[in-house]
Amino acid sequence: DLIDPNIHIEESVADVTEDEWNEVESGQTNDKASEKFNSRVRRAPQQIIRYQRNGEPLLCSLTSQLPELPTCPKCKGSRSFEFQIMPQLLSILGLGSDLQGGVDWGSIYVFTCSSDCEISGYAEEIAQVQNFDQTNLPVMPSTQEE
Repeated sequence: DLIDPNIHIEESVADVTEDEWNEVESGQTNDKASEKFNSRVRRAPQQIIRYQRNGEPLLCSLTSQLPELPTCPKCKGSRSFEFQIMPQLLSILGLGSDLQGGVDWGSIYVFTCSSDCEISGYAEEIAQVQNFDQTNLPVMPSTQEE
């Protein structure tokens, strides 16, 4: 199995109190999507997939919008949200963050044909990556000598 259901996200992340979250978030730019995303993640910090066929994706930021979706190549129908892969998967897989030379994302959103058109074999679906808003991150001092 790729994912062991008994694996826990580091306690230092999963057991953060509401006061600690508020301290970290104080002074940051107000982003309603980010607030909603963080609130939802706090309720289920080990959730790695959010499935909601024909639902609404839980955006991690409003500063970068998801691009317009292309139509289904088979039936030319519209596409709808099916599921998203949450960033907690990175911790579970031990992939780290950009700062550690790893990968990082806010969420990966998967959209499928709304018409459920009939196919044989595989069908191309759309996956879009949205990154977290970077405006609230502290600026790291330059290490280059002038």
